[in-house]
Amino acid sequence: MRNPFHVVAGWFRRAVAAPQDEPPKEVPVTKSKKKAKKTTQAAPHADVVGIELLEDEDGALVVHGVDPVGEVLDISDLASLDPAPESADEEKVTVSASGMGLKCEAVGPPTGPGNPVAVTFGVAFRESGKKPFKCSLPVEVVTGLAEGTLLNYGALAVTR
Repeated sequence: MRNPFHVVAGWFRRAVAAPQDEPPKEVPVTKSKKKAKKTTQAAPHADVVGIELLEDEDGALVVHGVDPVGEVLDISDLASLDPAPESADEEKVTVSASGMGLKCEAVGPPTGPGNPVAVTFGVAFRESGKKPFKCSLPVEVVTGLAEGTLLNYGALAVTR
């Protein structure tokens, strides 16, 4: 039986710790069916200045780091999701975490346009002295489509 809950990749805004006069760049979530973005394993003392989410083959959103030149880094050996991802409204969207991945599931009625549920999480580095990132991802539950219930992701907000 086909799962009635499907993930529709929206657009994410990569927020890089930079001066406020520079607008963040929009980047799409990379799906496994498309050519995946190349990621590099981060060096032990890598300078991670931003966070980017990429969708894996299972539909989970995997947290990656971004270095000062914009290269996407696999930070799974350097960081963890702390605090763990949580939904602002568990009656509409639940979220689970595994490693550096998080998976959202629609469990309730639609949120309505412009009324997303905030999914928040942190990225904490194991190396002392590195500031953690605080992230918030708006998720809308959309129904009434032939595909069933869908999740639409908004722009990822990242602060330090």
